[in-house]
Amino acid sequence: MDPAISLLTVLVLLLTFVLLTLGSQVVRRQGRVKLPLRRIAAYQALPSVTSEAVESERPIHVSFGGSGLGAESTISALAVSDLLYPMAERAAIASRAPLITMSDPTSLGLAQGTLLRAYERRGKRANFHASAARWYPQGPRSLAMAAGVGVALAEEDATLSVAAGRFGPELAFIGEAAIRYDQMFFGHSDQLDGQAVAWVMSDAPLIGEELYMAGAYLPARPSALHLGQVLAQEGLRLLAIVAILLVAVVTLAQEFLMNPALLLGVLAAVLVISGLVVGGIFLLRRVRQRRGAR
Repeated sequence: MDPAISLLTVLVLLLTFVLLTLGSQVVRRQGRVKLPLRRIAAYQALPSVTSEAVESERPIHVSFGGSGLGAESTISALAVSDLLYPMAERAAIASRAPLITMSDPTSLGLAQGTLLRAYERRGKRANFHASAARWYPQGPRSLAMAAGVGVALAEEDATLSVAAGRFGPELAFIGEAAIRYDQMFFGHSDQLDGQAVAWVMSDAPLIGEELYMAGAYLPARPSALHLGQVLAQEGLRLLAIVAILLVAVVTLAQEFLMNPALLLGVLAAVLVISGLVVGGIFLLRRVRQRRGAR
């Protein structure tokens, strides 16, 4: 790997860790103050749809796809686990166990452990069945898994299907099966072709980094760590926007041979304006929170 890219990667990881730590501490110190989160349609719909599945005595389906531990898809596998846990906790009181599918064998233990933790949290340890998590043959484009999941959705008569993680075009088979059997479908993929399918076929798709916010949106009382993750992601998003603006300013300066002093002044102005915008947003949110508390 190029040394410059390696250095940039280390800096980004370090910055992410710092933002995550600071965000968690801010949330802990705020105590009961509710952190305002931007609207994500899928996360707003999932709790109510899961509750409807419990009332109708029908299972829910969550798929890890090709996400697995110890590989490039480790982060997406852990994110799907964060998404699965609050849904499984809601569904644990039902007589029908959730259906969990994957094509990477390393996700099998992760899914079973997450499901077991949800059942124990509800005091329903006796209702846990390891067979609720099912492995299907894997591959870069695992059509065998997609076909197997489609058959399982028909046999189990699930209420909704959430396919998130690593998928390619085979995600269309799962989405088509869910639609055919009148089931709500929520899709996501960390691959561009799979995300395109999810966008077209989902009732409410998850896009990009939204998958990694599940721990802050779905639980009734999210932890400070999960809320800190949201703050870190939003901070990185803001820094990326500022970096793009700076690159644009530098490019224009080089194009028109701008005076170095003027260039520094423009860069300083951009930083000051960005800081004022960010400060104004946080101040406005704090004022709204105080008014709501009164």
